[in-house]
Amino acid sequence: MRFFIAVELPAPVKREVLSFIKKLKKYIPRGKIKWAKNENMHITVKFIGETSCSVENIKKEMLGAAGEVKPGRIIFNKTGVFTKKRPRVLWIGAPAKNQTLKNLNEILNFKLARLGVREDDKQFMSHITLGRIKKQPADLKFIRKFLTEKIKFPEIKIDKVSLFKSFLKPAGAEHRIIYNAKLKD
Repeated sequence: MRFFIAVELPAPVKREVLSFIKKLKKYIPRGKIKWAKNENMHITVKFIGETSCSVENIKKEMLGAAGEVKPGRIIFNKTGVFTKKRPRVLWIGAPAKNQTLKNLNEILNFKLARLGVREDDKQFMSHITLGRIKKQPADLKFIRKFLTEKIKFPEIKIDKVSLFKSFLKPAGAEHRIIYNAKLKD
């Protein structure tokens, strides 16, 4: 089992994301991308992974972190890939200036490190994963087209975070929420 802390996406945003994926499927070669499932769409704030920490201790630190961050809003308005040299993940992202999730990530990194959870070694980037490239194609024209897509999704109010338990299954990962924490009032 793996754990991560994330923001759930509201149903209207999920519908918009699924509509965008449907548009992408028109020009991205069939079978090249493993698309994200509707029920698994979220904004990861902190990946914990496999851990020997007790869930109760993670909940406690998550609740403490959430209590230090004011609610905010976020709009996803750009496309991108991880990594640029050898694209593996297609995503939609938010402007770097959005502080709510960035602050929450920094506080969670600090608090969970005390429990032995590894701190993130990459700069935090608010994003929603759309899909993963299964096999690196020889022709990356579809990536260049994807990166020029103009998008603007509905604004998302961020007022809580959730602790997810992730189960790896042959058909793909399955995520379940096991705890919610409201952000500072």
